[in-house]
Amino acid sequence: MDEVVLINGWPSSPDCMAWSHDNVIAVGVRDGVVLIAPRSEGRSETGSFWRAANLDAGDFPFDDVPLREPLPWSNFSVGQELSERHVVSLQWSPPGLGSFARSVLAVLSANEVLSLYDCDGRLDVKEFWHRRLVVNHALGADENPEINHFSRPRQHRSEWTERSHRIRSFCWIPPPHAHRCQMPLRARSTFRNFMLAICDDNDMVQVLEVRSPHDVLNPDRDTWEINTLYSFSAAPISSHTGTVSSFLPSSFSQPSSGNVDQLSWSPWSFNVEGNLVSTLVYTYNAVLHAISVEASWQSSRPDHFRIISHDAPEEIDHLRVRGPLRWLPAGAAGDGADDTLVYYSDAGLNRLDIDHERGSAVRRQLLYASDSCWTSVAGLASFTRKDDGKLLCLSPQMLDWNPGVIVTAVDATSPTVHSAPAWAGPLSRTKNAYNKSHHMTGNISTHVHGLASSPFGNTLGLCASFHPREGLEYVIPAHAEGYVVIAQEWEPMNNGNLSLSIGSAADTHGFAAENIATLLHGIKDHPDLPDPDLIEAQFARSLSLTGAPDDVVAAEPLAREDLAGYVHRLRSSLLFSSESVQIRLKHLISIALGRVELPAGPDVRTLKSLVTLTTDLSTLVSDDDELSRQLLHTHRKILSELSSRELGIIDTAEGDKHHHYEKCSVCSAEIPFES
Repeated sequence: MDEVVLINGWPSSPDCMAWSHDNVIAVGVRDGVVLIAPRSEGRSETGSFWRAANLDAGDFPFDDVPLREPLPWSNFSVGQELSERHVVSLQWSPPGLGSFARSVLAVLSANEVLSLYDCDGRLDVKEFWHRRLVVNHALGADENPEINHFSRPRQHRSEWTERSHRIRSFCWIPPPHAHRCQMPLRARSTFRNFMLAICDDNDMVQVLEVRSPHDVLNPDRDTWEINTLYSFSAAPISSHTGTVSSFLPSSFSQPSSGNVDQLSWSPWSFNVEGNLVSTLVYTYNAVLHAISVEASWQSSRPDHFRIISHDAPEEIDHLRVRGPLRWLPAGAAGDGADDTLVYYSDAGLNRLDIDHERGSAVRRQLLYASDSCWTSVAGLASFTRKDDGKLLCLSPQMLDWNPGVIVTAVDATSPTVHSAPAWAGPLSRTKNAYNKSHHMTGNISTHVHGLASSPFGNTLGLCASFHPREGLEYVIPAHAEGYVVIAQEWEPMNNGNLSLSIGSAADTHGFAAENIATLLHGIKDHPDLPDPDLIEAQFARSLSLTGAPDDVVAAEPLAREDLAGYVHRLRSSLLFSSESVQIRLKHLISIALGRVELPAGPDVRTLKSLVTLTTDLSTLVSDDDELSRQLLHTHRKILSELSSRELGIIDTAEGDKHHHYEKCSVCSAEIPFES
């Protein structure tokens, strides 16, 4: 699936590239987002597998972003009042929040507005993408007593509220139902908590719960909702007070001396008390800090999630951070650490291990030393190679400068530098073609804008652009060209064996069907394709459809009038019972291998499961309910017909005499059953 995709520009902010659980690559370009997804119809006539769709993310009506009076100079915001609305950051949510259990795209614009986008159709067509929510609407309703104490003058209170509407940074919080806390299928069958952490202009971190109307099991709302669960200050605690500040009145509001540049939240783990614990890391004026957060959550009552406490901000590294913050997949780091963070600072590439069993103990190690203080890192991603295992790929913004691309092992005991990534070859060929077509005669340099890893961990994507190495450059924005290079590090088929790299997506959520279809599409013509049963077993594990018994589906008796309860039970049975899961998995593999032509008709096995479940509810149907009795009669007919097909009974003219047909209520003619 190696390919170079041309896009209409390049990001104006570093690390503005993300790869979703649904196999969609998002790149922030000026005031929009380029969405790169596999083509719904397969490869094009030119052999292209990926399609780019341009999403307009900078057009906000007044209802979404109303105009406000500018604040005094001490709290004036260039982003809110003056800047263009280009994209400065974007991230994909965990799977399950959007339509069809997909991921939702969060986009932060330069006007300090955070918005959520969802797709309700084909992922590679922009008309199916819609802005669902503007997060700023839920902010600034109340002042925070922990910080404000309601002792400030009235004008300072209004300024505090106004500053709370400005979102400086954000990150998605891993859901507590991650597989490291529950069995895979059971985790997916419970209520899901989707949370977002944002930091405003007051250095306040707010934990927001996002709820969508797409919950299949618990459809209790028609619109998108967002609520504040918890908030705390991320401003570092100063160890000393300035001499001048000690003589100022207590009501004096000292201007903020910095801001939170980026946030990153680790997955949840259980501590010795049985509570969930996680770590929020962030950069304050490019200096790394951490806050440990403890929460309570019960799998029997998954909707009762609440944060109990948080620690004071702790400075982890006094050196400046020069790149993104990345948490490694669970189990990838080894050494018994609960969570491992990797980042690039003035000293080089660092690894931060956190052990929650020992009171969130922190251990920092240097993986790769670098003496280049002028280089900032544009991309940092983890991926897998067959022979080398889990590796880290690091790319500076100026690719032609030293030290260049770094590929190193995750293990701190053997920080070996490995060979160049697979995208280096296609990028070099694209650079040579660009140099020739634009007559640059070798005066060309490569700028990297982002790096992302696929959910399987076997493919890396790089966003880059080409510019003159020396001299002035004049580019019309409408004619700007950027390139996204997508290259596989290893093939899933090797010597007739199909093997998958279990990465972060499988460990915490399970892979999406879009990834399965993409992978099988690439190997369906392989001469040594393994047996379908072996493929099914591997993909059942990758989709996290194993590890839970059929008691996921509730079996408690329900009241006759509890219609919502019966709907919940029917949907749970269809989605999470082992028989239904196996039927869907076989059908998915048949479609991906091209054995079923699209659009595929309904699977009769799924239909039989549905009518079997509904016929079991016959005791709940009242004799006075004519409509329910007719539906029940129809479902029994369908079940009888499907059972006859499985037994090999073929309808003949002689056999039709024994069939009982429905009669038309108008002309009394017999109505034969047709499928």
